[in-house]
Order: sequence, then structure tokens, then C-alpha cells
Amino acid sequence: MERGLLVELSPNENMLLRQIARGLEPTAMRQHDVTRLELLALIKRHGNAVALTALGARRIADPRDQ
Repeated sequence: MERGLLVELSPNENMLLRQIARGLEPTAMRQHDVTRLELLALIKRHGNAVALTALGARRIADPRDQ
């Protein structure tokens, strides 16, 4: 789903995506932001943990999102 690379993220969603990349604990995340990032295929839940998908890693690496 390339939409995850193109859609504009809110400042909170963008910050959360970067925090997930650094290993933020899921309990500190706002649920609606997590759900949206998951719908955009930028993150994936693994039980109680959340991790970047390959698409999420590409989004983080994109210099336009810095």
C-alpha cells in the first residue's frame, strides 16, 4: 500500500512513527494515532508490541518527512 508513503501525517502521527522506530513502549501511545498508522500499513502490531513495517521504514527514511 503506497498510500502510506503519500498521505500527510499529523504532527502527532509523525512523531509517533519516529518514536516507534526508536522502540517506544506501546502503553505511551495514543490509540487513535496507532490505529491510523496501522491502517496506512506503516506499523504492525505484534501482541502488545508495535513495530515499523517495511513501508514505515521507507517513510522514516524519506528526507521530505524530516
